[in-house]
Amino acid sequence: MEQAINGTYVKDNSRRITEEDVIKVLDRAEEIDEKIESLKQNGKLRQFMKRMQLLMMMLRDFWDGSYDRVPWAITASIVFAVLYFLNPVDLIPDFIPVLGYLDDAAVLALVWKSSSRDLRQYATWKGLKLTDYFSEKKNILS
Repeated sequence: MEQAINGTYVKDNSRRITEEDVIKVLDRAEEIDEKIESLKQNGKLRQFMKRMQLLMMMLRDFWDGSYDRVPWAITASIVFAVLYFLNPVDLIPDFIPVLGYLDDAAVLALVWKSSSRDLRQYATWKGLKLTDYFSEKKNILS
């Protein structure tokens, strides 16, 4: 069954996210960090991986209570994006070099777009340089 990755797909799947899913993601944080670091070596994936790092930072700070300004819908969509990223057998299997991450990037782009305001607020709160994560150009990944 083919599915289109669009806002509805992300929203519908994000609604199924539970607190247990957040815990699963955070329990695998070291594995996620290692995957992000290894993929950052590929120039084409560098911005994608930096954004995954920001999502993980915000999720950790939300979960440990140090940053509480994240609506549950945003948290759920971030968890969904991370779980999708971790799943090696998704719409385009991750073992296919570069192409295998196109669907992951599409999910991230949709989550990024819908949570951009919250992510900018978080990055500012965290004292991060916004240009490291947000491009000046207005496009789907801005």
